Amino acid sequence: MSTTETVNASLDEPSHELPLNFPKPSLSRKNPLYEYDPTIHPPEIEPIEHRIRYDFAKAGLATKTSLLDSYSPYNNNPGSKDPWARAGDLHPKPDAIKNAEFSIQKRLEYEEQLFENWDDDSVIEKAPGYLAHRFREIRDADNPEQEIQNEHEKRTYWYEQMPWSNLYALFTKDSSLGDLYPSSHRQYTDTGKLVSETHNKHTNYFEGAILVDNDSDPREIAGNLNVDPSHVYREEAFNYSYKGEALVRPDEYIESYPAPTVVGHYAHDSEYVLLPWTGGLSCQCHYKHEKPFRVMCKHEAMASMIAGENDSEYLPLIDGIEVPDRVRRLYDPLAINWMP
Repeated sequence: MSTTETVNASLDEPSHELPLNFPKPSLSRKNPLYEYDPTIHPPEIEPIEHRIRYDFAKAGLATKTSLLDSYSPYNNNPGSKDPWARAGDLHPKPDAIKNAEFSIQKRLEYEEQLFENWDDDSVIEKAPGYLAHRFREIRDADNPEQEIQNEHEKRTYWYEQMPWSNLYALFTKDSSLGDLYPSSHRQYTDTGKLVSETHNKHTNYFEGAILVDNDSDPREIAGNLNVDPSHVYREEAFNYSYKGEALVRPDEYIESYPAPTVVGHYAHDSEYVLLPWTGGLSCQCHYKHEKPFRVMCKHEAMASMIAGENDSEYLPLIDGIEVPDRVRRLYDPLAINWMP
């Protein structure tokens, strides 16, 4: 991991009492101090990912009846029949999926303009981090026209496959979101008071916490910061080596400790850190990171819909300590404004 300079949280959000820092790539892309290098940093949260989280939040919690009984991303593709059409009236298509499909198509159309003028400096500046990097590489290639055509085809394929290879599979009863739903489902009240059985300390909830390095004493750090020591964790608590190489370790995103975080606690006792990155949060789970084409895991999907129930891009905390807004912001509102 690089040792890029860290900046105080107050540079991206209002000031907070915790004297804690964030690495430059964790900031919003619109922040003048944002600095991201795709050759040394983990993948940027792309504009379409921010938008899909917003789309899910706008839809709110999907009903259990909208979940498919099962779905195989390996046996379905854009040429297949819509799985909700196959399921019939018993399983209405979730608004979250409808919203995301619309945004994916619009993003695909938007990026056509980028590819048409791919070697223009102003276009490169507007492109997502990975794509901007590829445009610069292709400029120096021996056969740039062939290279840009190949990149365009790969990018188009990624967008077209996105619902079929990733998003649809999240909305199933036999796995994914079905694992996170309790036996019944109620919405929030108009006052915002948490009454949803989908989001409580017996199923899914978010905790404000502090991560420290493995050589530190959590109780000593807690005393220095005047916080409850039960919400201070060593990094190794979430360094699940038995889950394989795909799962992200907090050290891959965090450059200095102590670090404020949100810990997601989910049904069946799984716990993952949601790490601040490129204006949003990235779940560390192996599903999200084992395949580079996946834009969302079930934890991010659930978090997005729960945030939407509060009409906010911020995750609601029902346990733990107060953490900076930047640590609770699931998606960057500035990153979704490319829509016409």
